[in-house]
Amino acid sequence: MTDAHLWDLTGAGAVDKVVFRYRRQGAEVNLIGMNEATRTLIARVGQHDKTHLPQGGSRTSAQTSAGH
Repeated sequence: MTDAHLWDLTGAGAVDKVVFRYRRQGAEVNLIGMNEATRTLIARVGQHDKTHLPQGGSRTSAQTSAGH
């Protein structure tokens, strides 16, 4: 993701989806190379790196409808 710039929640959600999919298959996934704005967005709304979620977890419908 060298110098990748995600613009909105849809982009962050797509990253989460890909990370969760690979983790379910047993892969270790590290996101590197994002620009500062994208790192901030992922840190605020991304779910793949939250320790309270199980590996390969997904968002609940309540989180999705709340705009997270």
